[in-house]
Amino acid sequence: MADFAEYDKIVQTYYGVRDSNQRIDSFTTQIASNLSNTRYKRGDILDIIHKQGFCAL
Repeated sequence: MADFAEYDKIVQTYYGVRDSNQRIDSFTTQIASNLSNTRYKRGDILDIIHKQGFCAL
């Protein structure tokens, strides 16, 4: 989690300065919340990340 601390600050700043859909949570909070949502299948997450081009493994 410490590795995401700086990115969380960036995401929170971004949400704070945009005009619409004011969010106050962090990236890691959103990820944890979404992973606990049953409509997402944890086993599918890696495939989704690959398809979106975020992971080249």
